Amino acid sequence: MMIILLLVHLIAVCAWVGGGIYERFFVLGAINHAKGTNYEVRMVQIMLKAVPYFKVVTALLILSGLAMTLISSQGSFNWLLQWSWLSLKVYIMIVIMVFGYAFINPLLNKVTEQIKLAIEHDQIVKDETRAGVRRIGVLLDIAHLGVIVNLILGVTKFF
Repeated sequence: MMIILLLVHLIAVCAWVGGGIYERFFVLGAINHAKGTNYEVRMVQIMLKAVPYFKVVTALLILSGLAMTLISSQGSFNWLLQWSWLSLKVYIMIVIMVFGYAFINPLLNKVTEQIKLAIEHDQIVKDETRAGVRRIGVLLDIAHLGVIVNLILGVTKFF
């Protein structure tokens, strides 16, 4: 069971890191390149369509990580109170989740509505929407940094 959970966890990590690289370098790059054209609206739509993907990957990361932790600690939560690489990974993931729901999701919803209006009225992306997309990019970079720190902690088991 532990091997299957570890496999699911590692696949989810690869999916998050790969999706983050794709989003940062390809999608956001294409959005910047298409600035002021009708193509820009479509590129923002592609970015927004990746949101469910990241939500599923995040759920897989959390559930598989929590299951592995509970199995290895025989259901005890003492590891949460001790300062270790594992507890730090959990704390970082909790911060990423709260950060995502508090800051990223509302901005994603706002940009989604703005893009729907632009499509309905056959308009190009407005500056307000562009600013929202840039903010989303920065916020996602911060979240991805947390996942990379978690990846390093998991690989090195630093302390």
